[in-house]
Amino acid sequence: MTAVTNMGFKKEDTLAVYVGRFQIPHIGHAHIIHKGLEIADKVLVLVGSANESPSFRNPFNVSDRITMLRTYFNPSNILDRIIYDEIQDDLYGNMWHNNLDQITNGYGYKNIVLIGHHKDSSSDYLHFTNIKNVVEFDAIPGIHSSDIRKMYFTEETKNEVHDRDQYDKLSAGTINFLSLHMNTKEYYNIQNELKAINKNKEMWKNSPYPPLFVTTDACVVCKEHVLVIRRKNYPGKGLLALPGGYLNENEDIQDGTMRELLEETSLTIDIDYKVITNSIKLRKEFSHPQRSERGRIITFASLIMLDQYMLVDLYDCDEDELPSVHGGDDAEKAFWLPLKDLNSRRAEFFEDHYHMINYFVRKAIY
Repeated sequence: MTAVTNMGFKKEDTLAVYVGRFQIPHIGHAHIIHKGLEIADKVLVLVGSANESPSFRNPFNVSDRITMLRTYFNPSNILDRIIYDEIQDDLYGNMWHNNLDQITNGYGYKNIVLIGHHKDSSSDYLHFTNIKNVVEFDAIPGIHSSDIRKMYFTEETKNEVHDRDQYDKLSAGTINFLSLHMNTKEYYNIQNELKAINKNKEMWKNSPYPPLFVTTDACVVCKEHVLVIRRKNYPGKGLLALPGGYLNENEDIQDGTMRELLEETSLTIDIDYKVITNSIKLRKEFSHPQRSERGRIITFASLIMLDQYMLVDLYDCDEDELPSVHGGDDAEKAFWLPLKDLNSRRAEFFEDHYHMINYFVRKAIY
């Protein structure tokens, strides 16, 4: 007898697609995959937030997450029916949906079914993709990756990963992977990230309302290079970012942008203030609710395009010479990054700064 899904599809003609970050994989994720195998020939596990920089929200790379996910499935006939792939975020564009279509259609199945469990706004994609066939399964209650991460990366409770209560949520292979990972530099970096985030939130814990912060960032482009800094402190220590920071109480957006640009790169020392402000081509607010783990932060970023011919005429510099910059204040270093290297260095960028630069590249530069 030919098995069919509850949508009437033949099982052998159907690919179930499960999208998630799986940070950290647990038995609830395995449960959804098993349910998907009941209605489809194979399950495609799409590991999301690929090639993002390490953070408390996304501490593990795609390879690590797939390694842990595999430990939940032992019989070889099940392993053969689970496919792993990756998908990158696109916070300020629509490439995510296009990439989802391209990836899923590439497997050649007649029917594509999106599977999962709607737990909160992070699962809204289940009903906003071009895949019209959606099957939601009941989740195993009381299991959340965020709680497991908090337990795992909190110094006082990290050994609880071996407790029976936590062991019941994770496979033995995942427990072993996490235990070994505790001895790595990456583990201690995420611990320090979490400490910095918690310290920041502690200052506002008595606020009657959830605080909202405003920052500015400068995306300065010159001769197909973008000006970036390397962050000096946690969170994001050692990661690349646009020069920027919190807006002071009594300054406007442009003044805040220019102040941070001077403090972190010294760019305006060599180039007249008016030359830079007159080179602002576009200003855009970036307000994705999950853009920062420090809290609700809305940033106003300015695209500043320095014309190379203007610089040659005004400052008598060589055509191939870039304006002098050096790091200061919160920036360990400032330098010009070739735009052609942007995608290959995506995983080095703090929070959503790669996405902001990419937005400007797509909208106004090329």
